[in-house]
Amino acid sequence: MLLTGSDNERPMPQCKTKDLDHPNVPDFGKGSSIFVASKEEQDMGWYTCWNAPLDGMVTAASVTWTGSGTFYPWQICFDWDKENSLVSICKAATGITLNNGESVDLSCETGDATECHIIS
Repeated sequence: MLLTGSDNERPMPQCKTKDLDHPNVPDFGKGSSIFVASKEEQDMGWYTCWNAPLDGMVTAASVTWTGSGTFYPWQICFDWDKENSLVSICKAATGITLNNGESVDLSCETGDATECHIIS
């Protein structure tokens, strides 16, 4: 993922992940949710996005699928350690599918909660 933070900052802050993957765990199955809450996650592909200075928001996101098979992106929710910061929710257009090496830009907006929750 390539994430862009607050549009109030100049230059706009960005960070990039690489091959997000928990070894021996199917991370991206149908309807799956992944919660990232520990420092160990940095070594599982979060790289410059781990505690990145995005100023408590994601205003743009691009996702590139590097796994096998087809990925059906739907929604990514980001929440923050900062008190009272609202979540950022980034969504793909309905019906988008990605094969290895393909990318999609997501539409991002501020949610109305301070924490991401599992959405079924």
